[in-house]
Amino acid sequence: SGVSERSRVAVQEAAAHLGYVVNSAARDLKRNRRSGISVITASTENSYYVDLVQGVHAELRGSTYTAMVSDIASKGHYSQEIEDQTIESVLGARPAGLITTLPLSKKNLDLLERWEVLVVFVDSPPPEGANRAASVTTDNLKASGDLGDHLGLHGYRNWVSVMYPSRWPTRAPRVKGLQDAARRNGASLTVLDAGNDMTSAADALSEYLASGSRPDAIIAGNNPLLRGVMGALATHSLHAPQDLGLVSFDEFAWAPLTTPTMTLIDEGAARIGRQAAALLLDLIERRESSNEAIAVTDIYKPHDQIVMPAKLTIRESCGCHT
Repeated sequence: SGVSERSRVAVQEAAAHLGYVVNSAARDLKRNRRSGISVITASTENSYYVDLVQGVHAELRGSTYTAMVSDIASKGHYSQEIEDQTIESVLGARPAGLITTLPLSKKNLDLLERWEVLVVFVDSPPPEGANRAASVTTDNLKASGDLGDHLGLHGYRNWVSVMYPSRWPTRAPRVKGLQDAARRNGASLTVLDAGNDMTSAADALSEYLASGSRPDAIIAGNNPLLRGVMGALATHSLHAPQDLGLVSFDEFAWAPLTTPTMTLIDEGAARIGRQAAALLLDLIERRESSNEAIAVTDIYKPHDQIVMPAKLTIRESCGCHT
């Protein structure tokens, strides 16, 4: 304010000529305000996270906040060292808040709290015992139960699930939901452990099939694992749905275009991203409108832990004719 239009244009032209870029972190520090939001994904090979980030960006559009995205598990490979480095980079940017798709270590959560960074957990519940926390999660227990019950309707009784490591907290409720559904439908469930990537999924299923075992239904834990499963089935000359039912978790854009079209659980990742961003903006507003300095943990309320429904999308790979 107080700068003439002529001077403003001259400064802007000089800045453009010199290639000057504003140091947002320094400007925020001077204004005692934070304008960045960090988002941590856990493998952008999984289209779930791509759609989630698109939802975050859509919700932030029109606000004064911008999102910076970091992948904590590139190609599905996680390590504590990468997590530590990612959190260090996040704190270096001085964000107003963080949306994270993995639970993070206690050390890093304590560090975020010390730096007064508000956190929303997505696709993973808050740490055990954290009554004051914010999260947007999916009802994976019910979703996987619905998926298993649908397999039961087809008469499938020998199920195999190819699953990613337990570091991803969605694994436990998904497996339990399938186990419960297997009991309800008189089926057996074998869980094959894989990494969170296409290659390890293909290797795990190929080894199982090479032993002579023949399931009548296969459940992939997510779409990177689904790609590995499809590759292993092709290697063993098995085809869905002629030879077995094939289903998966996590919708992806080309699922209606595969041959056969893919039956799966649709969590609505973009919708979850929007919800997480809206929740984080609300938390920031609460802090900024507070008349007194309060601890970060005191900003969270019980209703900040949101559970979203998921939808079973039935197509052809399970054996249905759509």
